Amino acid sequence: MRDHGGTTVALNWGFRSTFNYHPGGSFFGAADAGWIVGHSMMIYGALVRGIASVIYEGKPIYQGDAGVLFDICSRYKIDHMFTSTTAVKEMIRLDPDGNFFKKINLDDFKILTIGGECVDPKVVCWLRRHLPKVIHNDTWWPTENGWPMGNNMFNQDIYGPVFPTLPGAIPRISPGWNLRVLNEKNEECARNEIGKICLKLPLPPSHTMTLWGND
Repeated sequence: MRDHGGTTVALNWGFRSTFNYHPGGSFFGAADAGWIVGHSMMIYGALVRGIASVIYEGKPIYQGDAGVLFDICSRYKIDHMFTSTTAVKEMIRLDPDGNFFKKINLDDFKILTIGGECVDPKVVCWLRRHLPKVIHNDTWWPTENGWPMGNNMFNQDIYGPVFPTLPGAIPRISPGWNLRVLNEKNEECARNEIGKICLKLPLPPSHTMTLWGND
């Protein structure tokens, strides 16, 4: 369960500052409406921000076509798509050589944002090989948070240059989230030391406040 006010503020801020979307633009979230990207960004966030939302619901491979999502980007001249690692892995499974890219005009396509499970190096390298001029933005956030805790910042007027996404890493921590890496004694880890990622209170707007029927 989330609060209306905090969620509205977070989604509007995220579209403006993180993804650099402004009223009159268009957003393509290649996800079903039950996923956090689906209902929070494709529906609520797009409406709050005043942008058009292109919706494709269902399995990303339609009738054996590995490139259906990028074909939609080409058809509607979409410059930024948000999809999942799982969808990209399906593309790789069906077309490991990425031959469908040769049949699609992606001159207008600039940014590919990925959420969901971690983006492993194999996926990043495959995307870079076939989309060398596209910025690959790996986001990190579970459903409970409501919006990305880590990702790139595309509003360069506010945040300056866009950072490169390295395989297995996210570029920046989003403002409002105070992340710490702690060891088994709950002490902050030293640099390059492996530990558990923890959130420090207070939490920013849109984070889950409670569970349905739990109060």
